[in-house]
Amino acid sequence: MMREVARPLICVAVFVACGVTGPTPQEILDRTVFTYNQHLRWKRFDKASRFVGDEARAAFVKTFESSEEALSIEDLEVKEIDFETPNRVRVSVDARYFKLPSVTVQKQKWVQIWEKKGDDWWLADNALGPFFPDAASKPASAPVKKGG
Repeated sequence: MMREVARPLICVAVFVACGVTGPTPQEILDRTVFTYNQHLRWKRFDKASRFVGDEARAAFVKTFESSEEALSIEDLEVKEIDFETPNRVRVSVDARYFKLPSVTVQKQKWVQIWEKKGDDWWLADNALGPFFPDAASKPASAPVKKGG
C-alpha cells in the first residue's frame, strides 16, 4: 500500500525538481528577437509591428507595406545578443535582401536595440533596419506583450 502512494509522489517530486517552470528571461528575449525577425523575413509586417512602440507602429507598417512588392528579405540571422544593461540589449543581425528594381542581394549588419519594461522586451531603436536608409527610425515607446 505504501509503495502505491509513494510512487506518484516520487514522480511529482522528480517532475518538479527537473525545473518544469516557465521560460527564463533569456529565453523570453531570445524568442522575442527571433519572432520579430521571422515576421519581417516572411512579410508579416502587422505582426512584426507588435514589437514596435505605439508611437512608431503606424509609420512602421506603412513603410514596410508600401514596399512589400519591391522588398525581398532573403535572410535575417541573429548573430549576437550583447547586454548593455540588464534591461537593454544590442542585437547584431546579418541581413540579406534586395529591393527592386535591383536584383543584387545586399548584405549588411543590422544593430537592433531592445529594451525591457516589466517582463516584456520591445524594439527601442532602428526598427526599419537597413532596408530604408533614408527614413528616420523613431524609437518605440510601449512594451511588447509576451508571445508577440
